[in-house]
Amino acid sequence: MASSSRLEFIVSQEVRNVCDHWRSLLVGTVPPARDKLDPAKMKRSLPFLWIAEKQWGVSGRYVLRLAGEAVNRLFGESLRHRFIDDIFPAPVAAEVTQKFDKVVETPALVWTLGPFFDALSDGPTGECAVVPLVADSGGQALMGVTVPKGAMRMPPRRLFPLSQESRILSLAELASGGS
Repeated sequence: MASSSRLEFIVSQEVRNVCDHWRSLLVGTVPPARDKLDPAKMKRSLPFLWIAEKQWGVSGRYVLRLAGEAVNRLFGESLRHRFIDDIFPAPVAAEVTQKFDKVVETPALVWTLGPFFDALSDGPTGECAVVPLVADSGGQALMGVTVPKGAMRMPPRRLFPLSQESRILSLAELASGGS
């Protein structure tokens, strides 16, 4: 499979490395298992990488299992073992959870470029891709790569700004190989 097929819109090499490695592990429309990831194939991207898992049971909360140095720096604190609703205020946590649910339930690659957060006119901008995984437990998980161009001074209020460029590609679309 050509690594750039259908992903020509990706700008940064760090995002491309993660997406290319993830795509190399796809079997049709089935997301790869987390334990199939090879950090050596994404070495340059590791500071920008994060992995979250959806908790089993009624809560359906997402917890970050891994967060790279650049991601922690963006938020000004370690995000590892933190729940999304503990990181963001309620309206933003709900929005982030909806985005994560779209990634794991469709399943789809979700990509954005531009301001990360609508509420921060002087906030960080950059590129982000989020892809589905199968958790070590067999449940739902996702991996993201977030390459910021600045720091965040306070938590955001909106994750999908209207001025942001975005793409959502289902695994079925990616598996078809067409453009």
